[in-house]
Amino acid sequence: MLTVYDHVIPVPRLRNERPANLYLMNRADLHSAFTKINLWKQTQFSKIVYIDADVVAYRAPDELFSIPHPFSAAPDIGWPDLFNSGVMVLTPNMGDYYALVAMAERGISFDGADQGLLNMHFGKNYNRISFTYNVTPSAHYQYLPAYHITESPTKTLSHCNPIIRRAYT
Repeated sequence: MLTVYDHVIPVPRLRNERPANLYLMNRADLHSAFTKINLWKQTQFSKIVYIDADVVAYRAPDELFSIPHPFSAAPDIGWPDLFNSGVMVLTPNMGDYYALVAMAERGISFDGADQGLLNMHFGKNYNRISFTYNVTPSAHYQYLPAYHITESPTKTLSHCNPIIRRAYT
């Protein structure tokens, strides 16, 4: 990684020791998704814009660094009352870090992964950013018309593969 990036911060892996819901979702691959909690421990930064490895940014989302709220995320396509943890804007702090670690250790996550844990921790206490910051392609019949009518162009594309990228660029 050091050959590609200027700075790499090693963090401890946080595994879900109660993965029943991961198996229910057929997503055992998310067993270490709690590692994302380490973002809140990075207090050397005043703001972090986190982008998942499977998200393609069409341009640098620099404007997200100006969001004054301590935590922001885009709605989830599968359940819009919840946020998706693929693109997040956060202010690191040890209070949230310790609370999230305690919840993870007790297995408090409705889906067994980071997204369920973070939604349970923040509840409605987050700032909603536009879905265009974390577009998750869907086969739902209304999706393409909504994509074409939106005033804001797509900024990032989640769960990306080459076929999906071609369809939405």
